Amino acid sequence: MPRALITGIAGQDGAYLSKWLLGHGYEVWGTLRDDKPLAQSPLHALGLVDSVHVVIADLRDRTSMDAAIRSCQPDEIYNLAAQSSVSRSFEFPVETGQTNGIGVASLLSTLRELAPLPAFFRRPLARFSVTLPMCHRQRRPRSAQESLWSF
Repeated sequence: MPRALITGIAGQDGAYLSKWLLGHGYEVWGTLRDDKPLAQSPLHALGLVDSVHVVIADLRDRTSMDAAIRSCQPDEIYNLAAQSSVSRSFEFPVETGQTNGIGVASLLSTLRELAPLPAFFRRPLARFSVTLPMCHRQRRPRSAQESLWSF
């Protein structure tokens, strides 16, 4: 059974991706930034709270993300965690940069150290009308020493 880790699982996109992956036979894990109850989450509305494994990990904290990835050992990682509120991004620009920029770079750096390397997917930039490929997957085996940035 393939195993997927979704950062930002408690959001709308994370919940619907969880539902889709569960329907395709995946074991689904997800990260939450803190241990707030999922009662207000789309996961709860879709009846998925008991179907997914949740770990507390903050994209801005490499240690917690390392621990989440190592405990889950995913075949695929879907990065949906982001500061997506425009007003909050203006109010807290440093936090936004740490989450949306440095956090992602840190996550990719962690993945570079794993062997075998899980597939990494990111949220497309559809809201800006930019079409980018969603999947970053090597077509050939890769050793842990090769650069993650070389594909």
